Amino acid sequence: MDPSNPRVGVRWTRGEEAQLIASITAGKDIEDIAKEHGRKRGGITSRLRSIAGHMMEHGETVDDVCIALHMPREIVERVQQYSATTKNKHGVRPEKEALEVLKDIRTILVRIEARLSNDTPIHTAPNQIQ
Repeated sequence: MDPSNPRVGVRWTRGEEAQLIASITAGKDIEDIAKEHGRKRGGITSRLRSIAGHMMEHGETVDDVCIALHMPREIVERVQQYSATTKNKHGVRPEKEALEVLKDIRTILVRIEARLSNDTPIHTAPNQIQ
């Protein structure tokens, strides 16, 4: 553990996030905020991008996020683009790719059902699915 940054690698609490947003809104410097939170500058900016992503997922516009978090538009737009093209916290990609995964699952289930209906022993069925 780095004694100058004791909270590096530690999960953020809601209270700590609220304090971060309040500090940003008050116009405090990122370096000062990092010291207050016992984290590194990169940890603060990363959490701000995460908060921006959550705000947009809950209907906030890019402009609203820029104003609320005092972030440049190009960074918020990058966050928006990244959020739309990567996995969410449950490991599911955006809607189009999720539908493809569901189709694959259905296909596999149909194959399993066909094998099992042919009296294939359950313990060998997965090895026989092609």
